[in-house]
Amino acid sequence: MAKYNEVSLSRKKELEQPDEVIENLSKIFAYTIKHKVRISIGLGVFFLLIIGISTARYFSRLSESQASYLLDQGMNKYNEMQNEKTPVEICGLVEGDFKAIISKYPGAVAGKFAMLQLANIYYSADRYNDAIALYEKSIESFGHHKLFLNLIQTGLGLCHEAKGENEKAIAYFEKVVADPDGLMKDQALFNAGRIYGKLDREDKRLDAYKKIISDFNSPLYADIAKEYLSQ
Repeated sequence: MAKYNEVSLSRKKELEQPDEVIENLSKIFAYTIKHKVRISIGLGVFFLLIIGISTARYFSRLSESQASYLLDQGMNKYNEMQNEKTPVEICGLVEGDFKAIISKYPGAVAGKFAMLQLANIYYSADRYNDAIALYEKSIESFGHHKLFLNLIQTGLGLCHEAKGENEKAIAYFEKVVADPDGLMKDQALFNAGRIYGKLDREDKRLDAYKKIISDFNSPLYADIAKEYLSQ
């Protein structure tokens, strides 16, 4: 795997994706599934309609509960292997678990999170095309949520970068930066700046690093940017 000027791909993964994403999502999974807002039932005129809606709610709750349980099992299995196996080995061992959740519970909250989690696992295992396919599909479920949309865009950018598709990667990082409500702009600027350096576009790289320092209080990315600018 090719090295970056300042940060190698392996180091980049440690600093950024997917470990950071997986750690963040693991916390968000439990909270979201526990506190999610359910669709309320309006008052029905007809008795049969009320029964039908109530029955649908019952099976919806049952489905969510089962999906959440399976997702929790899959996450525990994944986490337990972190220090013992390689990302490729882990992917082979948990891929089927997450695929089963996605296939059986595509409309459940846990099913949607399982898809996003599997995309992260694919990225970690260098299966970039598989990761891209799931990230793109996840936008349908999470595109309205800024945090998850930014995480997905970052994942897509990193995948395309790893494939050597630098212009596509920059485009995704710039989407995060351009979003007025973007939540990961410092990371996106860092990623974009690093790729600008690979493409010998030093003016763009300097602009990105200066903006990280001036606009964001990010010890990790700001320190790297300062070190580069001081050379």
